[in-house]
Order: sequence, then structure tokens, then C-alpha cells
Amino acid sequence: MKISIPVLAILLLFPFTSLADPSPGIKWLQNEPLTLFDFGMHKANNDFEEMLKKGNWKVLASLLRDKHKEDGDQSSDLVEILKHDFSSVRYDFEKNHILFETLILIERLTFKDSFKKTKEINKHRKSLVDSEMCKSVTVSIAQALFVFKKVTDENAQERWFRERFSHSGFQNIGRPKSLEKELGRISEIKVHLGFGDIFNLKGHYPISCSMPFAGGRPVSVTKNTKF
Repeated sequence: MKISIPVLAILLLFPFTSLADPSPGIKWLQNEPLTLFDFGMHKANNDFEEMLKKGNWKVLASLLRDKHKEDGDQSSDLVEILKHDFSSVRYDFEKNHILFETLILIERLTFKDSFKKTKEINKHRKSLVDSEMCKSVTVSIAQALFVFKKVTDENAQERWFRERFSHSGFQNIGRPKSLEKELGRISEIKVHLGFGDIFNLKGHYPISCSMPFAGGRPVSVTKNTKF
């Protein structure tokens, strides 16, 4: 069989490539279905992180917290020094528990503090990392998550979970009526509050606060000796 020169030129321009089937692990992933719970957790994680980045919670934290006023600073300074360092929303299968967790870092102090000695700034920074500050930050983040409603507001909770753990445009008739309340009952927010040295990007988180979404229980405080 003779192949014309134009046809041969076209074949040379588009060389043959060998085709390979997906490996067993990749094939398993391609066949594994995504559940509504998976999708809801993904949306919850993204929305939690975006809310923290916006920083609206810092304003409320500055209003809830008043110890720094004793040092002659203004409450608005907290808006500048609080930094969202990390966040995640994850589910513990064994405990049937959803944890909203974040690291909050006191990044820097006011402009006038920049003229102080490094040790003085770090001492001031550490003085802000206490139980009252931790509680203020935890409550402010939880309220900001529910659009500045009380954490115990069941309507705000139910609306938040419904918007993330639902199909788009339709509702399954088999959906449990108390699903949103159930999600709220197993959810908890946990904040690790810390500080960093001026020239050290590594944070230290000596105190943590946690608060369940449901039940109206107060914020619990834990000191982290390992940090």
C-alpha cells in the first residue's frame, strides 16, 4: 500500500500516543460517589474560612474584650492585631462530632508599640493571651458565623446548616425534619489563641477555648502546656 506524501506529512504532525487505563486506585476514586454530607462539609469548611478572612468577628471581639483598655489602648486596636492563622471543619466518625477549629494569632500591636523594645512588645502581646480574650474571640467567631445571631439561636443555626447540607433546587422527601438541629447538636467551635514573636513567624498557642453550638453551655478554657 502506497501512502501519499501529504498523508504522511499529516501523520508525522500527529504522532500516535499510547493509551493507558486508570490504575486501580484512581479507578476506585472515579467510581466512589460523593455524598450530600461530603458536599456539606466541604461548603462548611470553605464558608468558615471565608468568614474568618473577612474579619467582621474582630469588631465584636474588640467590643467583648476590655482588658487592653487598662493599658491605654483603644478597643479598635484588636481589629488590627488579631489574625486568622488556620481553620478547618472536620467530622470525627467515632465520636459523631463536627469540629469547627481555628488558630487565632495576635500578630502585632499598635504603631506606637513599634517603638518599644522587642521584649516589652512580646510581654504585652502575651498579656493579651488569657482566658477572657480567648472567650471573647470564641463567642465573636461563633456569632459571626451565624450572621451575628446568638450561638444558641436555633433558627440561625438551622438556616446555616440547611443552606450547606441541602440539594440545589429541590428537597428529598425522605430528609429528616430535625436534621439541622441534629447537626447543631453534634457541632462545636474550638479556638486556639496565641501570639508570635515580632521576628518569628512561628506562633505559640498556649490557650484554647471551646463552645458547643447547642445547649447554651458556656465557653470552656484549656491551657496548652505543649505549646
